[in-house]
Amino acid sequence: MELKPGYKQTEVGVIPAAWDVAPLGTLIGPLDAGVSVNSVAKEKDPFAHDKSVLKTSCVLGGRFFPEEHKNIIPQDVHRAKLNPRKGSVIISRANTLELVGECGYVERDYPTLFLSDKLWMTRSEGSETRCDRWLVYLLGSRIFRRSIRDIATGTSGSMKNISKDSLRSLQIPLPPLAEQEAVAEALSDADALIESLEQLIAKKRHLKQGAMQELLSGKNRLPGFSGEWKTRPVGEVISHCSSGATPHRGHAEYYKGDIKWVTSGELNYNLITDTVEKISKEAAERTNLKLHPVGTFLMAITGLEAAG
Repeated sequence: MELKPGYKQTEVGVIPAAWDVAPLGTLIGPLDAGVSVNSVAKEKDPFAHDKSVLKTSCVLGGRFFPEEHKNIIPQDVHRAKLNPRKGSVIISRANTLELVGECGYVERDYPTLFLSDKLWMTRSEGSETRCDRWLVYLLGSRIFRRSIRDIATGTSGSMKNISKDSLRSLQIPLPPLAEQEAVAEALSDADALIESLEQLIAKKRHLKQGAMQELLSGKNRLPGFSGEWKTRPVGEVISHCSSGATPHRGHAEYYKGDIKWVTSGELNYNLITDTVEKISKEAAERTNLKLHPVGTFLMAITGLEAAG
């Protein structure tokens, strides 16, 4: 393939000629982990102390969510160590194949929160060659996430791990510092816009939920409708039920097709027009999956909160 002027072929793909390639380990400091402590959901009666351990769900897409934590039982408080510190990056070292390696940037110190043994914390090194914000965006990018999945190990399909050595040895594209800062600023502006839109959507969703409660329960009727409602068993309304399955995660080629594959988490979107993952025809055939037509009703049958 002929390269465009100003570009070069490297082990990480085609990149601008002015960019370098470097191991991730040269840009970050030590990867420090927390410890495993016994904890309970924060919805339970609070303890006298305010110490909590972070869940692996506290990091996603380069963002840190400090509210994702559980209360440490009093007997284990003394064992907890390693608080999230301002300017650091937290990485999930053990998780599902889709989520292992997720990371988040810590904006400030959190003295009452602690890392679990499944989380690493690191800080960038070499201020003349890297921009913290840019590095976090890189770690959360789709290209880097794919590299993480390639180095993840583990026999369990639901839990994968990455080692310090394999993570630090990953080769990454390295733009000049000025370009890193410009990219980070542009993406930060996009994040700010997205956050404002998310707040607006959350407000509209709350209003919609209220309207749904009124209309679907019959407490409020639309103009032109009156009379009593009828009740029928769900089985008389739904013609038939069938369940899906997950193609074997050990076959990476199964997830490189163009067939839309819906996960239970995506049901929260209510109306599905696309999916995060696509599977191959072979994956669908070997897993005995069916293609469902437009208008199919889907419902989660497992999970913390089933959604339809």
